[in-house]
Amino acid sequence: LQETGTVEENSFRSLVSPLRRALARPQQYNSYNDLIVQWARNHLAENPREVGGANCGPWVRLYMSGNQGADYPWCAGFVSFILMQAADAMKTGMPLNPTFSCDALAAEAKARGLFVSERDLAKNNPPKKEMPPGSIFLRRSTGNDWTHTGLVLRFDEDTFQTIEGNTNDAGSRDGYEVCRRIQGYAKKDFIRIG
Repeated sequence: LQETGTVEENSFRSLVSPLRRALARPQQYNSYNDLIVQWARNHLAENPREVGGANCGPWVRLYMSGNQGADYPWCAGFVSFILMQAADAMKTGMPLNPTFSCDALAAEAKARGLFVSERDLAKNNPPKKEMPPGSIFLRRSTGNDWTHTGLVLRFDEDTFQTIEGNTNDAGSRDGYEVCRRIQGYAKKDFIRIG
């Protein structure tokens, strides 16, 4: 490209095309939960990642309502954004208020009767096979502190599959991208969606 000092229309379209594809409504879905999963996969396919420093860049600003920087870990923002996309498309209310906080997700889920603790799940209350894809996991640090979150694609007997933001392949809770991961149930609580 010839250097001009400004971004012309074709260059801008190319730069934002991954964001536009991630925001495009999935073609086929059967339910709110199915739409959550499909939309999370759309985002994952575009390889969202930080640009220009920790918790910075256009993807972070998308998930965090324009905010970015060291004070804005974005895992809960990613979850909230996907839930909002699905709710807007289905023309339904949000199951939880959008938030940037894992602790706020847990508190509201408890207040609304959507919280499923690790202990309850281990007791088959509810059975894992009844937990719907599109639900949320929360990594528990202490009894009242959760430090990471993501969306569950599938619940299996010993593990569950996720798409989560602000992580990496090593599983950091302060990573730099959206990843698909396999998690164990230890120190995890859940928010039942749907």
